[in-house]
Amino acid sequence: MIDFSLTKIPKEKLSLGLAFYYWQWRDEDGKRVGIGGNEGIDNVIKKHKVTYSYSKEEQAPYLHYWNASKSYTIWYENAKSIKQKIALITEHQLYGFSAWALGLELPSVYSVMK
Repeated sequence: MIDFSLTKIPKEKLSLGLAFYYWQWRDEDGKRVGIGGNEGIDNVIKKHKVTYSYSKEEQAPYLHYWNASKSYTIWYENAKSIKQKIALITEHQLYGFSAWALGLELPSVYSVMK
Protein backbone atom coordinates (compact mmCIF):
# COMPACT_ATOMS: atom_id res chain seq x y z
CA MET A 1 0.00 0.00 0.00
CA ILE A 2 2.85 2.37 0.78
CA ASP A 3 4.50 1.72 -2.59
CA PHE A 4 1.23 2.46 -4.40
CA SER A 5 0.57 5.58 -2.30
CA LEU A 6 4.03 6.90 -3.12
CA THR A 7 3.13 6.83 -6.83
CA LYS A 8 0.36 9.37 -6.09
CA ILE A 9 1.55 11.32 -3.03
CA PRO A 10 4.98 12.84 -2.27
CA LYS A 11 6.67 11.01 0.63
CA GLU A 12 6.97 14.22 2.66
CA LYS A 13 3.16 14.52 2.61
CA LEU A 14 2.38 10.89 3.40
CA SER A 15 1.44 9.94 6.96
CA LEU A 16 1.02 6.26 7.90
CA GLY A 17 -2.24 5.64 9.77
CA LEU A 18 -2.00 3.67 13.01
CA ALA A 19 -5.02 2.32 14.85
CA PHE A 20 -4.55 2.51 18.60
CA TYR A 21 -7.80 0.63 19.21
CA TYR A 22 -8.63 -3.06 18.83
CA TRP A 23 -11.11 -4.86 16.61
CA GLN A 24 -12.85 -7.92 18.00
CA TRP A 25 -14.15 -10.61 15.63
CA ARG A 26 -16.46 -13.56 16.21
CA ASP A 27 -14.63 -16.40 14.52
CA GLU A 28 -17.61 -18.55 13.49
CA ASP A 29 -18.97 -15.98 11.05
CA GLY A 30 -16.17 -13.40 10.77
CA LYS A 31 -18.42 -10.63 12.08
CA ARG A 32 -16.80 -7.67 13.83
CA VAL A 33 -18.45 -7.55 17.24
CA GLY A 34 -16.40 -4.98 19.12
CA ILE A 35 -14.00 -2.07 19.05
CA GLY A 36 -12.19 -0.73 22.07
CA GLY A 37 -8.96 0.04 23.79
CA ASN A 38 -6.50 -1.12 26.39
CA GLU A 39 -9.12 -1.33 29.12
CA GLY A 40 -11.26 -3.68 27.02
CA ILE A 41 -8.30 -5.95 26.33
CA ASP A 42 -7.47 -5.99 30.05
CA ASN A 43 -11.07 -7.01 30.83
CA VAL A 44 -10.95 -9.90 28.35
CA ILE A 45 -7.63 -11.08 29.82
CA LYS A 46 -9.08 -10.99 33.35
CA LYS A 47 -12.26 -12.89 32.42
CA HIS A 48 -11.04 -15.46 29.90
CA LYS A 49 -8.14 -17.74 29.15
CA VAL A 50 -6.45 -16.11 26.17
CA THR A 51 -3.92 -17.34 23.65
CA TYR A 52 -1.52 -14.71 22.33
CA SER A 53 -0.19 -14.78 18.76
CA TYR A 54 1.62 -12.52 16.34
CA SER A 55 1.03 -12.40 12.59
CA LYS A 56 4.26 -11.96 10.66
CA GLU A 57 2.25 -11.18 7.52
CA GLU A 58 0.20 -8.41 9.16
CA GLN A 59 2.97 -7.43 11.62
CA ALA A 60 0.30 -7.27 14.31
CA PRO A 61 -0.55 -9.14 17.50
CA TYR A 62 -3.84 -10.82 18.19
CA LEU A 63 -5.37 -12.80 20.98
CA HIS A 64 -7.87 -15.59 20.89
CA TYR A 65 -10.40 -16.68 23.53
CA TRP A 66 -13.66 -18.55 24.05
CA ASN A 67 -16.83 -17.19 25.66
CA ALA A 68 -20.13 -19.08 25.92
CA SER A 69 -18.89 -21.74 23.47
CA LYS A 70 -18.00 -19.11 20.88
CA SER A 71 -14.52 -18.28 19.65
CA TYR A 72 -13.29 -14.68 19.37
CA THR A 73 -10.17 -12.97 18.06
CA ILE A 74 -8.97 -9.48 18.96
CA TRP A 75 -6.44 -7.70 16.72
CA TYR A 76 -4.55 -4.79 18.26
CA GLU A 77 -1.22 -2.94 18.21
CA ASN A 78 1.61 -3.30 20.72
CA ALA A 79 5.21 -2.10 20.99
CA LYS A 80 6.49 -4.77 18.57
CA SER A 81 3.94 -3.98 15.87
CA ILE A 82 4.32 -0.21 16.24
CA LYS A 83 8.10 -0.60 16.00
CA GLN A 84 7.66 -2.45 12.68
CA LYS A 85 5.37 0.28 11.36
CA ILE A 86 7.75 3.04 12.45
CA ALA A 87 10.48 1.17 10.56
CA LEU A 88 8.33 1.47 7.42
CA ILE A 89 8.06 5.23 7.97
CA THR A 90 11.83 5.48 8.27
CA GLU A 91 12.52 3.15 5.34
CA HIS A 92 10.26 5.12 2.99
CA GLN A 93 11.13 8.53 4.52
CA LEU A 94 7.47 9.36 5.13
CA TYR A 95 6.25 12.48 6.90
CA GLY A 96 5.28 10.47 9.99
CA PHE A 97 2.19 8.77 11.33
CA SER A 98 -1.33 9.62 12.36
CA ALA A 99 -2.86 7.73 15.28
CA TRP A 100 -6.50 7.11 16.08
CA ALA A 101 -7.64 7.21 18.86
CA LEU A 102 -5.28 8.49 21.54
CA GLY A 103 -6.05 7.08 24.95
CA LEU A 104 -7.01 3.60 23.71
CA GLU A 105 -3.48 2.35 23.07
CA LEU A 106 -1.47 -0.12 25.12
CA PRO A 107 1.02 1.82 27.25
CA SER A 108 3.88 -0.23 25.77
CA VAL A 109 3.60 1.54 22.40
CA TYR A 110 5.30 4.62 23.83
CA SER A 111 8.48 2.68 24.53
CA VAL A 112 9.23 2.53 20.79
CA MET A 113 8.26 6.08 19.79
CA LYS A 114 10.75 8.93 19.60
